[in-house]
Amino acid sequence: MRWLTFFIFAYLMLVVEVGLRTLWSLPIGGGVAPSLTLVLLVFVTLSARPVHAAWAAIILGVLVDLAPVAVTPQGLDVLIVGPTSMGYLIGVAVTLRLRGVLFRQSPIALGIASLVLGAIALLMFVTLMSLRGVFTLGPLAGGPLGEPIPGWRASAQLIHGFVQVIYTALIALPVGYLLLKTDPWWRFGPTKSGSGSGRLSFG
Repeated sequence: MRWLTFFIFAYLMLVVEVGLRTLWSLPIGGGVAPSLTLVLLVFVTLSARPVHAAWAAIILGVLVDLAPVAVTPQGLDVLIVGPTSMGYLIGVAVTLRLRGVLFRQSPIALGIASLVLGAIALLMFVTLMSLRGVFTLGPLAGGPLGEPIPGWRASAQLIHGFVQVIYTALIALPVGYLLLKTDPWWRFGPTKSGSGSGRLSFG
């Protein structure tokens, strides 16, 4: 994989994601916007070598953790590096198991994989944040159970997150179509799962 292409697209996706958040967010739970970085990660995961996909997950996860993202009902911006990276990494590990039955040149396959990877990453993120709450602001520190930051609730984050994952999967159709057009720029090369020819096609 050509890493220069990856870093250029990672920067562009993150800038557009943060810049357009207020414009295309849904009026649900304080606003739900799609994750373009997740779509990019899915695109890389379906095409790159597993080791490259794993590093892409770590890099994109750190970038998302460092980006200003409201994670509380009060709209408080919190910088906690780690949970998104771990969630992306676990999501990539599972998605790599599934890519052998997906036709990677299909935007619909990108949408389906976005649902899978996004849901796993969300569950991992909420789990890690809840564990952090137990040992920081939780009972061991005299605070509420599983509250890593003031105003944070696991149940609310799960509902908000699953809506975001579904929204992202829908956005992955047009965005994925455009990313697939850039495939020659990436030089992914052969993968153990192949390019998807002769396998189950979703569109």
